[in-house]
Amino acid sequence: MQERLNNLHAFMVVAREQNITRAANILGISQASLSQIISKMEHQLGIKLLHRTTRSLALTEAGEQFITLIGPAVEEIQRGLTQIIDTKNKPSGTFRIIADDFVIHSLFWPKIQGYLQEHPNIHIDVISDYGDADLSKGNVDAGISRGDLIAKDMDTVQISAPVNMVLVGAPMYLQGREMPQKPKDLVHHECINQRLPKQGGMLYTWKFMHKKREVKIHVNGRLTFSNIHHVLAAAEAGYGLAYLPCSLVTPAIAKGSLVAMMADQCVTLPPYYICFPKRLRDSIGFSKLLDVLRHEG
Repeated sequence: MQERLNNLHAFMVVAREQNITRAANILGISQASLSQIISKMEHQLGIKLLHRTTRSLALTEAGEQFITLIGPAVEEIQRGLTQIIDTKNKPSGTFRIIADDFVIHSLFWPKIQGYLQEHPNIHIDVISDYGDADLSKGNVDAGISRGDLIAKDMDTVQISAPVNMVLVGAPMYLQGREMPQKPKDLVHHECINQRLPKQGGMLYTWKFMHKKREVKIHVNGRLTFSNIHHVLAAAEAGYGLAYLPCSLVTPAIAKGSLVAMMADQCVTLPPYYICFPKRLRDSIGFSKLLDVLRHEG
């Protein structure tokens, strides 16, 4: 079909220019190839489309009728094909993605800004939630979760390295207190915890590696937040210890507002993945989003 459309387009250029040389130059093919295309069309149709001599070229009556009847349709098809190609090159659509605050702030948003500028017809609806992404209901397109929390029937792409955790506290909090040396020392400290609303409102369990064994600690403190950035702010303000991703607290440690502790006992969590139904692989816009988010390394 594409060959026939190309041949029709070539004939229309010849009819418009009434000159094989100029038409061949416009089409980017040789005069011999263009002459073969016209001859093939005439043979297939069983009619003469052009009067050709060594000095002139003109449409036959059948050729003029052909242009009148078929020409507008060919031009419309060409415009349609151009629009389809433009759609491929300029993807559009809306993607609803669920992720927690840490992922949105530290992993997702920094990566997609260039993507949004490059694809102005793409809309992204980001939902902040610490619950597991339930894509079966169809109210979201994709979810971002740690590797140990992903549903097995989902397609996935890794978007981060493993997440190193770090125990931190502000110098003003630590002043006059003994710095914890092992996990069980935390029961004697004010600890700022995080509540996970979509997981039954349970508190985040602090996990450490002590003497090659995993140790889980249920900490106590006056402050509990559902937003990880509020935990960070409270820790910097001196209200207690916090257990947070290293990438989130590195700037605060660098400027001296937080101090890292028990670094050799803090755990490394699995990397984050974006999970989605396999059908989204067919979306050009979503495939380009995956390319932007994909972790290299």
